[in-house]
Amino acid sequence: MMELSPLRGGLTLGVFFLLTSLALPAAAQDMDGDGVPDSRDVCPTTSMGLSVDGAGCDAYCEVVDATTDVFLRSRLLEVGTAAAASFGASTVPPAGWHARAPGGRLGFVADPDRTDWMSYKGDFFVPGTPEEGFGMSVGGTSYFNSTLMSENGIPGGFTGTRAECRPLVCGQRGGGAVFWSGTRAGIDVDHTYSVLNEGLFILVEVTLTNTNVLPRTVTYFRNVDPDNMQPVTGDYDTQNTIVSQGDGSATSIAHVSATTTGPDSYLALISNDPDARVSTGGFSNRSGNAIWDCTGPGFLCATGATRFADEAVSLAVRKTIPGGGSVTFSYAYTLDAVEVATASACTTPSTCGDSVIEGTESCDDGNTMPGDGCDSSCAIETGYDCMGSPSMCAPICGDGMVLMGEGCDDGNTMPGDGCDASCAVETGYACSGMPSMCSEVCGDGVVTMGEGCDDGNTMPGDGCGMGCTVESGYSCMGSPSSCMEVCGDGVVTMSEGCDDSNTTGGDGCSATCGVEPGYSCAGSPSACGEICGDGLVVGAEGCDDGGILPGDGCSATCTVEPGYGCMGAPSMCSPVCGDGAIIAPETCDDANTTGGDGCSASCMTEPGFVCTGAPSSCARCVDTMAGMGTDLGCMMASPYCIGSGTSAFCASCEDDTSGGTDLGCGAAAPVCDTSGAPTHVCVACEDDATGTGVDNGCSAATPVCGTTMAGAPGCFECAIDDHCGVGTVCDPSGSCVPGCTDDTDCAGTPATPVCDVSTRMCAECLTAAECAGTEICGAMNTCESIDTDGDLVPDERDDDDDNDGIPDAEEIDPALLGDSNGNGILDYEDAALVMCTDAGGDGVCDELPMSIDFDGDGIANHLDLDADGDGIADLVEGGGVDMDG
Repeated sequence: MMELSPLRGGLTLGVFFLLTSLALPAAAQDMDGDGVPDSRDVCPTTSMGLSVDGAGCDAYCEVVDATTDVFLRSRLLEVGTAAAASFGASTVPPAGWHARAPGGRLGFVADPDRTDWMSYKGDFFVPGTPEEGFGMSVGGTSYFNSTLMSENGIPGGFTGTRAECRPLVCGQRGGGAVFWSGTRAGIDVDHTYSVLNEGLFILVEVTLTNTNVLPRTVTYFRNVDPDNMQPVTGDYDTQNTIVSQGDGSATSIAHVSATTTGPDSYLALISNDPDARVSTGGFSNRSGNAIWDCTGPGFLCATGATRFADEAVSLAVRKTIPGGGSVTFSYAYTLDAVEVATASACTTPSTCGDSVIEGTESCDDGNTMPGDGCDSSCAIETGYDCMGSPSMCAPICGDGMVLMGEGCDDGNTMPGDGCDASCAVETGYACSGMPSMCSEVCGDGVVTMGEGCDDGNTMPGDGCGMGCTVESGYSCMGSPSSCMEVCGDGVVTMSEGCDDSNTTGGDGCSATCGVEPGYSCAGSPSACGEICGDGLVVGAEGCDDGGILPGDGCSATCTVEPGYGCMGAPSMCSPVCGDGAIIAPETCDDANTTGGDGCSASCMTEPGFVCTGAPSSCARCVDTMAGMGTDLGCMMASPYCIGSGTSAFCASCEDDTSGGTDLGCGAAAPVCDTSGAPTHVCVACEDDATGTGVDNGCSAATPVCGTTMAGAPGCFECAIDDHCGVGTVCDPSGSCVPGCTDDTDCAGTPATPVCDVSTRMCAECLTAAECAGTEICGAMNTCESIDTDGDLVPDERDDDDDNDGIPDAEEIDPALLGDSNGNGILDYEDAALVMCTDAGGDGVCDELPMSIDFDGDGIANHLDLDADGDGIADLVEGGGVDMDG
């Protein structure tokens, strides 16, 4: 068969491998180990491991259907067939095929030296003027088909499967074939081009059918111009020789060859048909009659004639075909001289039944009767092997077919399986079917191949079954067989109480397959489980108290119940103190066995504690009522549980942080105070806010809870000065009143910008530094002018500040007494000229008098009673004149 798969470019690939494995007689020789005896191995050097055909030849075959062309190859030969049935494909061959030049076209090439296509020979018919094709002359008209010259005188095409790999082509050799049919002038032309496995020639079988009513004489011909393996340029001359010429006799051979040396090349047309003729000469020969009759110009046709030239070699076959009749003949393109004999034999017309293997016959036993190994067409029948001429045919032992003379055939030639190497039934066996199925005779007490046992009977249940197979759970030995149970195989047999697929004790089924105490086993293989409630603690049981009632520490499945510990068998179970589970008689279990935490080491609630939950949480009391009643562990007088654990206590009130009246308190004392000792006491308020926040129990108007400077508790506007705003202070009554603590508090009163911290009142000044000019800060913290002589007239308005009898004007630097602008006002009094501070508004610069100090004693003249420092008072010196100088 041919398996098709897509190839690049839309090609179709078919690959065929045929393996014929034939049984050999014991003495047969098979040197290459291909399963075909040397006596009929046509290819005795085929490498081991390759698939072979019936003749022992490498069965590799490949066809590629390229739509317009078909490519065919075996291990040693590649052929390209064009749509017109001429050689020389019109398309480039598939990748991996062997064109003689890149992009070249394929005619036919061969690898006769078996180089694995490292080098090869053949003819391509291109480039140059190619010449290869076939034709026929009918009457006086010739018709010709070639590929590259675009001649298509006999229209046709590939037919049927177009190409395929075949198990038989010639003799017992397989190969591949291409099928083509055409018609012209009422003559149907059918071609089969075959390539034999490991062959070096192309076998061409031609059938001509006359569809006319009257007989017709047809001369079929093949014409080729050998190119001496020159694909592009070079010497195209070949030595063309008429090796032998057909003469019409049954033994004549028409054989023309074209050869060269350096490079070596060989091409021949050959046929054993008595009506075949060959010639050499011409080029584009288009008349079959001229070839057959040797009438072409310069043709050589006599045996032995030879010429070295670039010319064609041709073959023609002339047949007279009756109306509606057909004739078949063969010829070969031979590509190696060693294949001439084989190619010639394959073209010999055969007569089946004449005891001579000829042509395409694979056998000839001297008759045409089927059923004896060689059929009516001299093909070897399935299941037979034929040798010699006349053929001696015998069934093939080991092919699975039971034929005449065979008692059995089980598909092999191995003895000891019931059918021996000569396909006879062995003693102790019975065989039937095809291929034969052979089985031992069971019950005869003899253990044969295929029998597991034979105890002399066919009774089941004793270890050896009806078919002489060892029954499950048994082992048998000897012949006749003695059978006994197998402990540990998972099969419970007659004397076994259990079998759990092992021989390990302690899992319910003992090492001798007995049920162990405390277990029950069922099934095969046995599944064993502990018996809960029998008082035996076995396997995965954590306990077994002799019962299956839950709640006593050992459950209905014999597992220790949570909170219990069990010991002994039958099991004694008791609660486990410290596991966090409370089981009677436990009243608590806080997951430990430490006393003093409310739950004792024996899991009893300790005095003064209450315990809840599991694991237990123990405390002096527990807030169970959420303020709605008396909590667990508390009394009515102190109903509220505060805190948790061992630090919890009961109180008469609870700060519920609601902002209103706390739990346990009333309107007069609404706040539960937790800040001091005693704690949790109802009070009027509680200092719990920071900064300017409103304390618990107080309002925005009186937000501070505390005690005033006078010792009165309650809510006040303030308790300290920081509680009051800028410009106010906290007085002893807890109210904010005008006052100050630093100068920033007086920023809002420009007339009194300085804070007197002793009185906490804002004042105009505290020192002269806060006053302007020469003013000083008086006893009332106000800025006052200086009155040096104490005459109650401030110096800035006193014309004689020191009351020395000399007017201040006379004691001042005379240079300042001028009237520079002529307005009748002395310069030091002239507001238009004095650009300094005049706090008194008297037109006299406040700082000016301080700059006049004649005697340098640091006292200005107008304040100095002895301005010149001469020891004589200015009053004595009078008139402002220092008489003594």
